[in-house]
Amino acid sequence: MKKLLLSGLALLVCIALFSCKSTPRAAAPEDVPVTDTSVSNTSDITIRRPGSEEPSEPETAETDVSGAETSGAEAEPQVAEAEAEADSESPEEFIDYFELGNQCFRAGQFVEAVSNYTKALEVEGEFAAAYYNRGMANRNAGNRDQALADYTDAIRLKADHAKAYNNRGRVYDDKGDFDRALADYNKALSINANFPEAFYNRALTYRHKGDLDKALADYTQSIRLKADAEVYNNRGVAYRDKGDLDKAIADYTNAIRLDGSYAEAYFNRSLAYAGKGDAAKAQADVDAALKINPGYKDAQDQKTRIQQTRR
Repeated sequence: MKKLLLSGLALLVCIALFSCKSTPRAAAPEDVPVTDTSVSNTSDITIRRPGSEEPSEPETAETDVSGAETSGAEAEPQVAEAEAEADSESPEEFIDYFELGNQCFRAGQFVEAVSNYTKALEVEGEFAAAYYNRGMANRNAGNRDQALADYTDAIRLKADHAKAYNNRGRVYDDKGDFDRALADYNKALSINANFPEAFYNRALTYRHKGDLDKALADYTQSIRLKADAEVYNNRGVAYRDKGDLDKAIADYTNAIRLDGSYAEAYFNRSLAYAGKGDAAKAQADVDAALKINPGYKDAQDQKTRIQQTRR
């Protein structure tokens, strides 16, 4: 009877795995690397089965402009890579559901990922990585309060979980609770002082609070630890907000150097060149942004304005 039950469970898991793997992903998310020091204090044993991958927060760029003449484009904050670790002594059923949750996360099936992490936790309820991964899935599914609860449980089980503090801070920022977000980023950095994502996210929160000098300092720290196109772009936005168009242009140029398909960086550099009165360069950059993303509405509007000034 026991063998029959285990066989039935294995069949159900295989069917569910096929469901997650066979659904096309909208766009393959790019992993956000985390410095080795951010996880060096864990003794968990990583178990990876053939074809399994660690879930990672997808990076997407979004424009926060209400009027493209006055605001720049910012990219979605980076969130630290999810842990996919299971202790070698964990029950087989827990590992199956846990890794199935990872597969669903990678496939963009966040509701299904939440369900499978929950099933894993029903088997073994005191596992920080499962709460952490479920927190990421909940945030991506739009369940902010559940994500906060999951990250809090991960921290309860692992007090030095810098990535959980970082990601919980991101959710607080989503909810507009900037002081709590800053407290979590500060805690993450007290655990791991070489955590570029935490510096980057803290910079975004400082910018949301209107403290551009602190935002610039954190963007710079993040870049020092890891050169990243999005961080350069967003530091450029902060420099532009301070009226330093030359430094803004330099940062947008670095962003484009690191990612030649970064339409928002071309758009932002176009705004900066227009602010300096260089219509030709502004035109070239907005054309480049539209070549990458023909449906980029802010860039279309910018192109119309430039053409009107050049008549």
